[in-house]
Amino acid sequence: MADGGPGGALSVCSEEAAAIADSVGSARGLLVGRTSLRTRNPRNAPDDWERGILLDFAARREQGEKISDLDAWTFESDEDGHRTFRYMRAIVTAPPCLECHGHDLAPEAAAGLAELYPEDTAIGFAVGDIRGAFTTSLPLLD
Repeated sequence: MADGGPGGALSVCSEEAAAIADSVGSARGLLVGRTSLRTRNPRNAPDDWERGILLDFAARREQGEKISDLDAWTFESDEDGHRTFRYMRAIVTAPPCLECHGHDLAPEAAAGLAELYPEDTAIGFAVGDIRGAFTTSLPLLD
């Protein structure tokens, strides 16, 4: 972001973040992603389990729990009995995040977001808010 400003950050997030997650995940046999109750990219919409965890994170935060402590995991089995380990960790909104996720966006950022993500709901955050979560899934060996 320091080099390219908000426009550069938009480019990285829209084009490179998914590829980086896929690369890191595939090297370790994981599915890696980001999700939120307020998504920017519809492909990152939470599934039912993720939505429940995100709501739980919000409730735990309201009770005073630190965002850095907000994580959750489960084991799931499909109808064939294959098991998957799933894990989520909350993402805290830091000052640099506000360039593209805050209340007052720079005109360049607002224009880029409108073009790339016409249904964007991932704005209006403040420092310290839960912006979403990192989510991982690991298929377990039978």
